[in-house]
Amino acid sequence: MNKINYPQDPNELISFKQAYYDCLDKSKTDEINKHLKKIKYKGKPLNFQKLVTLDFEDLIDLNPDIEIYSKKLNVSKTVKSKKIIKNKFEALFDYKSNQPKIAEFFMQKNHFKFKTCHYCGIEYINAFTDLNDYFDFIDFINRVDIYDLQIIKGIGEKRANAVIDKRKTLTFSNIDEIGLTKEIRDEIKKFNFKNGHNHFTLDHVIPQKTHKFYSLCLYNFVPSCYTCNSKFKKAKEFKIDEDLKKISPTSNQYSFTNDFKFKVFYTREFEKIKTNSDFVIEKLILSNETHIKQFLSIFKINGRYTFHKDLILQLIEKKIKYPDSQIKELSKKRGISSEELRKEILHFL
Repeated sequence: MNKINYPQDPNELISFKQAYYDCLDKSKTDEINKHLKKIKYKGKPLNFQKLVTLDFEDLIDLNPDIEIYSKKLNVSKTVKSKKIIKNKFEALFDYKSNQPKIAEFFMQKNHFKFKTCHYCGIEYINAFTDLNDYFDFIDFINRVDIYDLQIIKGIGEKRANAVIDKRKTLTFSNIDEIGLTKEIRDEIKKFNFKNGHNHFTLDHVIPQKTHKFYSLCLYNFVPSCYTCNSKFKKAKEFKIDEDLKKISPTSNQYSFTNDFKFKVFYTREFEKIKTNSDFVIEKLILSNETHIKQFLSIFKINGRYTFHKDLILQLIEKKIKYPDSQIKELSKKRGISSEELRKEILHFL
Protein backbone atom coordinates (compact mmCIF):
# COMPACT_ATOMS: atom_id res chain seq x y z
CA MET A 1 0.00 0.00 0.00
CA ASN A 2 3.02 2.23 -0.49
CA LYS A 3 4.19 3.67 -3.80
CA ILE A 4 7.67 2.55 -4.85
CA ASN A 5 10.40 5.18 -4.77
CA TYR A 6 11.98 5.78 -8.18
CA PRO A 7 14.48 8.54 -9.06
CA GLN A 8 12.78 11.90 -9.56
CA ASP A 9 15.61 13.73 -11.29
CA PRO A 10 15.29 13.18 -15.10
CA ASN A 11 18.99 12.43 -15.58
CA GLU A 12 19.05 10.05 -12.62
CA LEU A 13 15.98 8.31 -14.02
CA ILE A 14 17.69 7.77 -17.38
CA SER A 15 20.74 6.29 -15.64
CA PHE A 16 18.47 4.17 -13.43
CA LYS A 17 16.68 2.64 -16.41
CA GLN A 18 19.96 2.08 -18.24
CA ALA A 19 21.43 0.30 -15.21
CA TYR A 20 18.42 -2.00 -15.12
CA TYR A 21 18.72 -2.81 -18.82
CA ASP A 22 22.45 -3.44 -18.39
CA CYS A 23 21.78 -6.12 -15.77
CA LEU A 24 19.70 -8.24 -18.16
CA ASP A 25 20.92 -11.06 -20.38
CA LYS A 26 21.15 -9.70 -23.96
CA SER A 27 21.77 -13.01 -25.77
CA LYS A 28 18.24 -13.11 -27.23
CA THR A 29 17.88 -9.39 -27.92
CA ASP A 30 18.15 -9.68 -31.72
CA GLU A 31 15.50 -12.42 -31.84
CA ILE A 32 13.20 -10.46 -29.56
CA ASN A 33 13.63 -7.30 -31.63
CA LYS A 34 12.65 -9.16 -34.81
CA HIS A 35 9.25 -9.58 -33.21
CA LEU A 36 8.96 -6.26 -31.40
CA LYS A 37 9.72 -4.15 -34.47
CA LYS A 38 6.42 -5.43 -35.89
CA ILE A 39 4.56 -3.85 -32.98
CA LYS A 40 4.21 -0.09 -32.99
CA TYR A 41 3.68 1.92 -29.85
CA LYS A 42 2.93 5.63 -30.07
CA GLY A 43 3.77 5.46 -33.75
CA LYS A 44 7.23 3.91 -33.35
CA PRO A 45 8.43 0.29 -33.53
CA LEU A 46 9.25 -1.30 -30.19
CA ASN A 47 12.59 -2.79 -29.17
CA PHE A 48 13.72 -4.84 -26.19
CA GLN A 49 15.30 -1.98 -24.24
CA LYS A 50 12.24 0.22 -24.71
CA LEU A 51 9.85 -2.56 -23.66
CA VAL A 52 11.61 -3.51 -20.42
CA THR A 53 11.84 0.13 -19.26
CA LEU A 54 8.35 1.31 -20.24
CA ASP A 55 6.38 3.01 -17.47
CA PHE A 56 3.61 0.87 -15.99
CA GLU A 57 0.93 3.03 -17.59
CA ASP A 58 2.53 2.38 -20.99
CA LEU A 59 2.49 -1.38 -20.36
CA ILE A 60 -1.26 -1.18 -19.78
CA ASP A 61 -1.78 0.91 -22.93
CA LEU A 62 0.40 -1.41 -25.01
CA ASN A 63 -1.23 -4.58 -23.73
CA PRO A 64 -4.02 -5.01 -26.34
CA ASP A 65 -1.58 -4.77 -29.28
CA ILE A 66 1.17 -6.98 -27.86
CA GLU A 67 -1.41 -9.54 -26.70
CA ILE A 68 -2.91 -9.78 -30.19
CA TYR A 69 0.55 -10.22 -31.72
CA SER A 70 1.56 -12.88 -29.21
CA LYS A 71 -1.64 -14.92 -29.50
CA LYS A 72 -1.18 -15.18 -33.26
CA LEU A 73 2.00 -17.16 -32.58
CA ASN A 74 0.37 -19.71 -30.28
CA VAL A 75 0.89 -23.28 -31.46
CA SER A 76 -1.23 -26.01 -29.89
CA LYS A 77 0.27 -29.46 -29.38
CA THR A 78 -1.04 -32.60 -27.71
CA VAL A 79 1.42 -34.43 -25.51
CA LYS A 80 0.21 -37.56 -23.70
CA SER A 81 -3.42 -36.54 -24.25
CA LYS A 82 -2.71 -33.13 -22.76
CA LYS A 83 -3.10 -29.96 -24.81
CA ILE A 84 -0.06 -27.68 -24.58
CA ILE A 85 0.30 -24.18 -26.00
CA LYS A 86 3.75 -23.23 -27.29
CA ASN A 87 4.73 -19.69 -28.22
CA LYS A 88 8.15 -18.95 -29.72
CA PHE A 89 7.84 -15.22 -29.00
CA GLU A 90 7.04 -15.58 -25.30
CA ALA A 91 9.69 -18.29 -24.90
CA LEU A 92 12.35 -15.64 -25.56
CA PHE A 93 11.56 -13.86 -22.28
CA ASP A 94 13.42 -15.90 -19.65
CA TYR A 95 12.74 -14.49 -16.20
CA LYS A 96 14.19 -17.50 -14.38
CA SER A 97 17.72 -17.03 -15.72
CA ASN A 98 17.55 -13.23 -15.24
CA GLN A 99 16.06 -13.35 -11.74
CA PRO A 100 19.34 -13.31 -9.73
CA LYS A 101 20.61 -10.21 -11.56
CA ILE A 102 17.24 -8.47 -11.26
CA ALA A 103 17.08 -9.18 -7.52
CA GLU A 104 20.63 -7.85 -7.15
CA PHE A 105 19.63 -4.67 -8.99
CA PHE A 106 16.77 -4.08 -6.56
CA MET A 107 19.02 -4.77 -3.57
CA GLN A 108 21.76 -2.37 -4.60
CA LYS A 109 19.73 0.63 -5.71
CA ASN A 110 19.35 3.10 -2.85
CA HIS A 111 16.34 4.80 -4.45
CA PHE A 112 13.94 2.11 -3.22
CA LYS A 113 14.51 2.65 0.52
CA PHE A 114 12.76 -0.57 1.45
CA LYS A 115 10.78 -0.53 4.70
CA THR A 116 7.52 -2.43 4.54
CA CYS A 117 5.87 -4.55 1.85
CA HIS A 118 4.48 -2.39 -0.96
CA TYR A 119 1.28 -4.45 -1.01
CA CYS A 120 0.25 -4.89 2.64
CA GLY A 121 2.29 -2.21 4.42
CA ILE A 122 2.53 -4.58 7.40
CA GLU A 123 5.52 -6.88 7.04
CA TYR A 124 9.06 -5.52 6.84
CA ILE A 125 11.16 -6.06 3.75
CA ASN A 126 14.81 -5.14 3.34
CA ALA A 127 18.10 -5.88 1.62
CA PHE A 128 21.23 -6.48 3.65
CA THR A 129 24.86 -7.41 3.10
CA ASP A 130 26.05 -10.52 4.92
CA LEU A 131 29.77 -9.85 4.48
CA ASN A 132 32.42 -7.68 6.04
CA ASP A 133 33.11 -4.53 4.03
CA TYR A 134 35.84 -4.67 1.34
CA PHE A 135 37.07 -2.19 -1.30
CA ASP A 136 37.98 -4.80 -3.94
CA PHE A 137 39.45 -8.28 -4.35
CA ILE A 138 42.99 -7.20 -3.29
CA ASP A 139 41.61 -5.71 -0.08
CA PHE A 140 39.53 -8.87 0.32
CA ILE A 141 42.45 -11.33 0.16
CA ASN A 142 44.48 -9.22 2.58
CA ARG A 143 41.79 -8.75 5.24
CA VAL A 144 39.26 -11.54 4.78
CA ASP A 145 38.53 -13.83 7.72
CA ILE A 146 38.19 -17.59 7.41
CA TYR A 147 34.38 -17.44 7.28
CA ASP A 148 34.01 -14.92 4.44
CA LEU A 149 36.78 -16.68 2.49
CA GLN A 150 34.77 -19.90 2.35
CA ILE A 151 31.93 -18.09 0.59
CA ILE A 152 34.09 -18.19 -2.56
CA LYS A 153 33.33 -21.18 -4.77
CA GLY A 154 36.10 -23.80 -4.50
CA ILE A 155 37.44 -22.67 -1.12
CA GLY A 156 36.84 -24.90 1.87
CA GLU A 157 38.26 -24.76 5.38
CA LYS A 158 41.61 -26.30 4.40
CA ARG A 159 42.29 -23.82 1.58
CA ALA A 160 41.01 -20.93 3.67
CA ASN A 161 43.46 -21.78 6.47
CA ALA A 162 46.31 -21.99 3.94
CA VAL A 163 45.55 -18.47 2.69
CA ILE A 164 45.31 -17.08 6.24
CA ASP A 165 48.63 -18.74 7.19
CA LYS A 166 50.40 -17.40 4.09
CA ARG A 167 49.14 -13.91 4.84
CA LYS A 168 50.93 -13.93 8.21
CA THR A 169 54.25 -13.43 6.40
CA LEU A 170 53.10 -11.70 3.21
CA THR A 171 50.93 -8.76 2.21
CA PHE A 172 49.43 -9.70 -1.15
CA SER A 173 50.05 -7.14 -3.88
CA ASN A 174 48.37 -9.20 -6.60
CA ILE A 175 46.02 -12.14 -6.59
CA ASP A 176 48.53 -14.58 -8.13
CA GLU A 177 50.44 -14.59 -4.83
CA ILE A 178 47.55 -16.21 -3.02
CA GLY A 179 48.60 -19.68 -4.18
CA LEU A 180 45.21 -20.93 -5.40
CA THR A 181 44.12 -22.27 -8.79
CA LYS A 182 43.31 -19.93 -11.68
CA GLU A 183 39.65 -20.96 -11.47
CA ILE A 184 39.44 -19.91 -7.81
CA ARG A 185 41.36 -16.69 -8.46
CA ASP A 186 38.88 -15.86 -11.22
CA GLU A 187 36.00 -16.55 -8.82
CA ILE A 188 37.50 -14.06 -6.36
CA LYS A 189 38.04 -11.41 -9.05
CA LYS A 190 34.46 -11.57 -10.30
CA PHE A 191 32.88 -11.88 -6.84
CA ASN A 192 30.54 -9.06 -5.84
CA PHE A 193 31.87 -7.85 -2.49
CA LYS A 194 28.73 -5.80 -1.93
CA ASN A 195 26.78 -9.01 -2.36
CA GLY A 196 23.74 -9.15 -0.15
CA HIS A 197 20.63 -11.04 0.75
CA ASN A 198 17.11 -9.87 0.18
CA HIS A 199 14.29 -10.17 2.64
CA PHE A 200 11.71 -9.57 -0.07
CA THR A 201 10.26 -11.27 -3.12
CA LEU A 202 9.60 -9.69 -6.50
CA ASP A 203 6.02 -9.98 -7.66
CA HIS A 204 4.82 -9.41 -11.22
CA VAL A 205 1.80 -7.09 -11.10
CA ILE A 206 0.81 -8.33 -14.55
CA PRO A 207 1.45 -12.08 -14.16
CA GLN A 208 4.19 -13.71 -16.18
CA LYS A 209 2.03 -16.82 -16.55
CA THR A 210 -0.30 -14.99 -18.94
CA HIS A 211 2.01 -12.15 -20.05
CA LYS A 212 5.48 -13.63 -20.30
CA PHE A 213 6.52 -10.77 -22.59
CA TYR A 214 6.17 -8.47 -19.54
CA SER A 215 8.15 -10.76 -17.21
CA LEU A 216 11.34 -8.67 -17.49
CA CYS A 217 9.74 -5.22 -17.36
CA LEU A 218 11.17 -3.00 -14.61
CA TYR A 219 7.87 -1.34 -13.71
CA ASN A 220 6.05 -4.67 -13.50
CA PHE A 221 8.03 -5.67 -10.38
CA VAL A 222 6.79 -5.01 -6.85
CA PRO A 223 9.14 -5.76 -3.92
CA SER A 224 6.81 -7.55 -1.52
CA CYS A 225 6.79 -9.80 1.51
CA TYR A 226 6.68 -13.58 1.25
CA THR A 227 3.17 -13.67 2.71
CA CYS A 228 1.67 -11.36 0.06
CA ASN A 229 3.48 -12.83 -2.93
CA SER A 230 3.80 -16.54 -2.24
CA LYS A 231 0.97 -17.24 0.19
CA PHE A 232 -1.88 -14.98 -0.88
CA LYS A 233 -1.37 -13.65 -4.41
CA LYS A 234 0.36 -16.64 -6.01
CA ALA A 235 -1.05 -16.73 -9.55
CA LYS A 236 -4.10 -14.56 -8.85
CA GLU A 237 -4.54 -11.86 -11.45
CA PHE A 238 -5.57 -8.24 -11.35
CA LYS A 239 -7.98 -7.11 -14.01
CA ILE A 240 -5.82 -5.39 -16.63
CA ASP A 241 -7.49 -2.08 -17.41
CA GLU A 242 -7.12 1.66 -16.89
CA ASP A 243 -7.94 1.47 -13.19
CA LEU A 244 -5.02 -0.87 -12.52
CA LYS A 245 -2.78 2.17 -13.07
CA LYS A 246 -4.18 3.59 -9.83
CA ILE A 247 -3.55 0.39 -7.84
CA SER A 248 -0.05 -0.70 -8.85
CA PRO A 249 2.68 0.71 -6.55
CA THR A 250 4.86 1.00 -9.67
CA SER A 251 2.55 3.41 -11.48
CA ASN A 252 2.91 7.17 -11.82
CA GLN A 253 -0.88 7.36 -11.45
CA TYR A 254 -0.89 5.40 -8.17
CA SER A 255 -3.66 6.76 -5.94
CA PHE A 256 -4.45 3.85 -3.61
CA THR A 257 -3.57 5.78 -0.45
CA ASN A 258 -6.03 8.51 -1.47
CA ASP A 259 -8.75 6.14 -2.69
CA PHE A 260 -8.80 3.87 0.36
CA LYS A 261 -8.59 4.44 4.11
CA PHE A 262 -9.03 2.44 7.28
CA LYS A 263 -11.15 4.29 9.77
CA VAL A 264 -11.33 3.71 13.52
CA PHE A 265 -14.80 3.84 15.08
CA TYR A 266 -15.34 4.04 18.83
CA THR A 267 -18.38 4.42 21.10
CA ARG A 268 -16.68 5.94 24.14
CA GLU A 269 -14.63 9.12 24.41
CA PHE A 270 -11.39 8.90 22.41
CA GLU A 271 -9.25 9.64 25.49
CA LYS A 272 -10.85 6.67 27.31
CA ILE A 273 -9.86 4.02 24.74
CA LYS A 274 -7.82 1.45 26.67
CA THR A 275 -8.24 -1.95 24.94
CA ASN A 276 -8.74 -3.45 21.46
CA SER A 277 -12.42 -4.02 22.22
CA ASP A 278 -12.98 -0.28 22.67
CA PHE A 279 -12.85 0.35 18.91
CA VAL A 280 -13.45 -1.29 15.54
CA ILE A 281 -11.72 -0.86 12.18
CA GLU A 282 -13.78 -0.24 9.07
CA LYS A 283 -12.63 0.20 5.49
CA LEU A 284 -13.53 3.31 3.56
CA ILE A 285 -13.36 3.07 -0.24
CA LEU A 286 -13.51 6.51 -1.84
CA SER A 287 -12.79 5.61 -5.48
CA ASN A 288 -11.85 2.75 -7.83
CA GLU A 289 -14.07 0.36 -5.85
CA THR A 290 -13.78 -2.73 -8.08
CA HIS A 291 -9.99 -2.89 -8.08
CA ILE A 292 -9.65 -1.96 -4.42
CA LYS A 293 -12.08 -4.71 -3.36
CA GLN A 294 -10.09 -7.16 -5.48
CA PHE A 295 -6.84 -5.95 -3.90
CA LEU A 296 -8.22 -6.26 -0.36
CA SER A 297 -9.49 -9.75 -1.13
CA ILE A 298 -6.27 -11.04 -2.73
CA PHE A 299 -4.01 -9.88 0.09
CA LYS A 300 -6.49 -10.54 2.95
CA ILE A 301 -5.99 -6.95 4.07
CA ASN A 302 -9.09 -6.64 6.26
CA GLY A 303 -8.28 -9.64 8.44
CA ARG A 304 -4.57 -8.88 8.65
CA TYR A 305 -5.16 -5.33 9.85
CA THR A 306 -7.80 -6.46 12.33
CA PHE A 307 -5.28 -8.98 13.67
CA HIS A 308 -2.87 -6.10 14.30
CA LYS A 309 -5.31 -4.00 16.33
CA ASP A 310 -2.72 -3.96 19.12
CA LEU A 311 -0.49 -1.78 16.90
CA ILE A 312 -3.40 0.54 16.18
CA LEU A 313 -4.03 0.77 19.92
CA GLN A 314 -0.41 1.90 20.37
CA LEU A 315 -0.98 4.66 17.80
CA ILE A 316 -4.14 5.73 19.61
CA GLU A 317 -2.24 5.86 22.90
CA LYS A 318 0.42 8.07 21.31
CA LYS A 319 -2.26 10.26 19.76
CA ILE A 320 -3.77 10.76 23.21
CA LYS A 321 -0.36 11.43 24.75
CA TYR A 322 0.60 13.94 22.04
CA PRO A 323 -2.48 16.06 21.15
CA ASP A 324 -2.31 18.53 18.26
CA SER A 325 -1.52 21.44 20.58
CA GLN A 326 1.54 19.66 21.96
CA ILE A 327 2.64 18.56 18.48
CA LYS A 328 2.51 22.18 17.33
CA GLU A 329 4.54 23.36 20.31
CA LEU A 330 7.18 20.62 19.96
CA SER A 331 7.50 21.12 16.20
CA LYS A 332 8.42 24.78 16.74
CA LYS A 333 11.12 23.78 19.22
CA ARG A 334 12.47 21.14 16.82
CA GLY A 335 12.30 23.43 13.80
CA ILE A 336 10.31 20.93 11.72
CA SER A 337 6.73 20.85 10.50
CA SER A 338 3.93 19.44 12.62
CA GLU A 339 3.38 16.72 10.01
CA GLU A 340 7.03 15.60 10.13
CA LEU A 341 6.96 15.42 13.92
CA ARG A 342 3.65 13.56 13.89
CA LYS A 343 5.15 10.95 11.56
CA GLU A 344 8.14 10.53 13.87
CA ILE A 345 5.98 10.08 16.95
CA LEU A 346 3.27 7.91 15.46
CA HIS A 347 5.60 6.02 13.11
CA PHE A 348 3.36 6.57 10.10
CA LEU A 349 5.15 4.94 7.15
